[in-house]
Amino acid sequence: MRKKDQLTFILLGVGLVVVIIVGFFLFKGNTQTAPEGYQIYKSDKDHYSLIYPEDWLVSPPVPGVSSQFIAKIKNLRSKPLPIPESVNIVVDNLEKSPKQLDQYTDTAINQVRVVFKDNIDVIESKPTQLSGQPAYLFSYIVKFPGKGNLKMKHIWTIVNNKGYQFTCAGNVSTFDLYSDSYDRMIESFKITR
Repeated sequence: MRKKDQLTFILLGVGLVVVIIVGFFLFKGNTQTAPEGYQIYKSDKDHYSLIYPEDWLVSPPVPGVSSQFIAKIKNLRSKPLPIPESVNIVVDNLEKSPKQLDQYTDTAINQVRVVFKDNIDVIESKPTQLSGQPAYLFSYIVKFPGKGNLKMKHIWTIVNNKGYQFTCAGNVSTFDLYSDSYDRMIESFKITR
């Protein structure tokens, strides 16, 4: 074998080994494991995954909502508003009218204000991260006079011309009982493409 051919053969061999090692670490980095008491949910259609409490119900997709997770009731007191604590994920296709995160944020907050008018008390409104991407958090209480109050926590980001909206919702009296589950779901949320 000529020296040039030997060098080519060695370089190809080294290149192949590097590709295998890099591929292994990329594959290993994309796997997600669930801690005890949680399961993994993957949406192949909308390209994301997350963990959720294993005793929560995963609702079939409904129009406008990619996935919905409904909590097992922890507090059996009667509630004025029979709304179960839940997490909803909505994925907006923005290809026809692309938006930057600040534009998307303005639109989302304006929509909340139009729907609930003066019946909201804002708790938090600030930049954050979701799936390692710049995101925005908007949290508030919705007042329903004579019926009770709901607490809502929205986090959204834009990746590949898609708006990913992560919403936690529940009764004010029980919302905080689920905060650990909400936080773990948010932290585990990964956009896969």
